[in-house]
Amino acid sequence: MTRRAVRPIRARVACVAVLAGVALTGCSEMSPQTTQLQYSASDGVVGNAGPLGVRNLLLVSGESGGQASVVGTLVNKSDEELSVDLGSASEGANEPVTVPAKSTVTVGYDGGPELLVPIQAAPGMLEDFVVSAGGDTSISLKVPVLDGTLPEYA
Repeated sequence: MTRRAVRPIRARVACVAVLAGVALTGCSEMSPQTTQLQYSASDGVVGNAGPLGVRNLLLVSGESGGQASVVGTLVNKSDEELSVDLGSASEGANEPVTVPAKSTVTVGYDGGPELLVPIQAAPGMLEDFVVSAGGDTSISLKVPVLDGTLPEYA
């Protein structure tokens, strides 16, 4: 091949490489980076109220209009101890849970405090629930009510 014949081939290869790079870059434009998304990886819900993180919060009850066990994890991201109130939006808060600074407290499992709260929702439904941290900030969540048939919630 002559030198003149090689130049157009190199130009075409370079052009194809640039176009492929542009096309592949466009793929990431249309789909978000999923490692940055917060989501509920289990049966419960997540939320944040100021320095308080609520993780995998759910209720376990056998009936509507009865008592439910609160299950979840509370994460304190601040340098101060937090007093956290948990309760149904319609029934009010339960006695507070103390979460030490820069730590987590499990509620309803793993040796954490056991909380029973009155609820209106039946198993399989969502209960309007309020979590407040230190009286300053609060978050309203729609928390699933499970009936305890799964072994991990029995």
